[in-house]
Amino acid sequence: MEAARLESDLVTAEKTLQAAQQLLGQLSGENDRWRQQVQILEKELSLVPARALISSAYLVYLGGANETVREIQLREWLSGFKLQDYSFKNFLSSEQEMLTWKKEGLPADTLSMENAIMIMNTLRTPLIIDPATQASEWLKNSLKKSNDNVEVLNNQDSKFNTNLELAIRFGKILIIQEVDGIESMLIPILRKDLI
Repeated sequence: MEAARLESDLVTAEKTLQAAQQLLGQLSGENDRWRQQVQILEKELSLVPARALISSAYLVYLGGANETVREIQLREWLSGFKLQDYSFKNFLSSEQEMLTWKKEGLPADTLSMENAIMIMNTLRTPLIIDPATQASEWLKNSLKKSNDNVEVLNNQDSKFNTNLELAIRFGKILIIQEVDGIESMLIPILRKDLI
């Protein structure tokens, strides 16, 4: 009886050992794949400072430039850093975020997406020239979904000054539409010269 039990335990142990060896064989392939992924991630991590610097320069210097100027300048910067694969859109935004913007009405072209990234990531006050009003509508929809403190004003409103003061006082995001010129009272606000 004892011998039968030991033999049964031995057969079970051998099956367990075979299963473990098979699992180790499969995991060794995974180990190779994981090592490759770690190498790729280490390389990507080493490129983050250069990509962050290029992204910062892109935000600061190329916001008002057209697609051609942006492309030429970006190629020059990339050659200076000896980078080949860099995407402003992919570095500063996620696919999910861009899909959400498309759903909110933003055109899907590269320039619109880059401009949206710049609007959402800059500390400067953006001035949007938008004759088709697509970007303006997207911005209103996007901000209202994420924040209920959004005030939309027209420059010609009779209560513009009062609404502007209230928006500043209560920390609202202010969208001023149909601006023909920048009022002198807005200049200190745009410069963030507030006390």
